[in-house]
Amino acid sequence: MAETVDAWRRWTPHALGRGEVLDRVGLGHRAAVRVGQLSGGEKRRLDLALAVLGRPEVLFLHEPTTGLDPEARRKVWELVRGMVADGATVLLTTHYLDEAEQLAQRLAIMHDGRIVTEGTLAGVLGERGTRISFRLPGARPGDLPYSPGLARRSVRQDGETFTVETHEPQRGLAFTILLLPLFIAFVHTSGPTASGEVNGVPAAALAAIGAIAVVFPFSYMTIATGIVVRREERVYKRLRGGALSTTAIFAGDILHATLVGAVQAAVILVYAVGVVGVPVPGNVPLMLVAFVLGAAVFAALAIGTAGLIPNYEVAQLVALPVLFASMLGAGMMFPLSVLPEWGQRVAEVLPMTPVVDMMRIAFLVRDLGRAGAPEVGFLVSAAGLGIGLLWIGVGLWCTRKFFRWDPRRA
Repeated sequence: MAETVDAWRRWTPHALGRGEVLDRVGLGHRAAVRVGQLSGGEKRRLDLALAVLGRPEVLFLHEPTTGLDPEARRKVWELVRGMVADGATVLLTTHYLDEAEQLAQRLAIMHDGRIVTEGTLAGVLGERGTRISFRLPGARPGDLPYSPGLARRSVRQDGETFTVETHEPQRGLAFTILLLPLFIAFVHTSGPTASGEVNGVPAAALAAIGAIAVVFPFSYMTIATGIVVRREERVYKRLRGGALSTTAIFAGDILHATLVGAVQAAVILVYAVGVVGVPVPGNVPLMLVAFVLGAAVFAALAIGTAGLIPNYEVAQLVALPVLFASMLGAGMMFPLSVLPEWGQRVAEVLPMTPVVDMMRIAFLVRDLGRAGAPEVGFLVSAAGLGIGLLWIGVGLWCTRKFFRWDPRRA
């Protein structure tokens, strides 16, 4: 390989040194190896080394990182950035959006041999609006809490189905996402199931506390769909080739969803205390334990079931039954007492039921199973904690058995 580079240097004016150009593409330690003995990725890096040998002012690169491992891709990116910083112009083609985001100052998208759009990265990505559709059971016309970042005409309602379209999803939808759980809390604290009392406690207060737990199935939807998308786009495949551990790869998805859930829970908590009249939690440590348990349960289930989901569209269909079943188990749609005995027993072991029970005990510091019950603490939640840990175990078992890093599409 060293002889090949030297041969090209003889015909290239102002050429870089052999050692310098090979080091730039990470092949300095392979200089004595014959070209025919290089791997496919190493041959692509040698091609790149010869392309930049003469310090060109204009360089055309066609998918330079295809077939490279993550470390080699980063070296190519650093090389391209260095050339641009030195004043060169680089025209690069790629199928990887993350590569375009890392390197491009201007972006053009080609379809069927024709450029269909071009401009800055932010401009191209902002040309097409982001559309999100979701269904809210029991919703009435005009119920959706509109955000200042969304024009009213950007939201369409067809019965219980809402469609939101915006060109500023980060600003407009961020505010709406915070209002959506608040809207759910409003629906379930103002409907017919929120009237009257349960063992001396206003039913609206119980519904508001249960609404806080709805953030967990929403987190499940976020984590599961995110994992499926990144798996099908081979993002996880590339990350697995680097130095990141499996825990670190999943930690970003889980932490993001948990932080969003914490903000949503805080919004509902302020509404429940300030508007519905729910008392401030009397057992804050138990409240925190319940939140951590709920986040862990639905994160484990999200990763475990993601291995069974073939694509993003199916991920949305799978997530909705989980959401509705969780709300059923929390007793938000209707009191669990209206179910037959066997139905109540099933609802008691659903993943969100023990979390909601622990939250209600943390708020009211009493067991709602019977009127006039004495104050209680952590001991009454031992069974619920056990059910939650069991569901975490189920999620981890499904992850180990079904999850694969390779895309499932043909």
